[in-house]
Amino acid sequence: MIGPPYPENINALDVDEAKNIAATITGDKVGIIKRDKLAGLRYPEPAYVNFVTESHLWHKLNNLYRTFYTNETVLIYYFNPEGGCLSNPKKTF
Repeated sequence: MIGPPYPENINALDVDEAKNIAATITGDKVGIIKRDKLAGLRYPEPAYVNFVTESHLWHKLNNLYRTFYTNETVLIYYFNPEGGCLSNPKKTF
């Protein structure tokens, strides 16, 4: 785990209080939202705009649904010391 853990009772707190606490926790952490909550959410397609950041959808999800915060490892990053990406050895960082 990188950084301090979430408090053990964070998921029992009021939604807004949990969000505020989670925002203050540093390090590499994740909040989890069920995949079925993504169904029906689409990126906006305003005229004359070619790119919309993914943060637009995440902000919408955070306003619509409760996030589950966990200190368990749910994502593992692999680093190739030779400089290449594991999925594409020709790609470098």
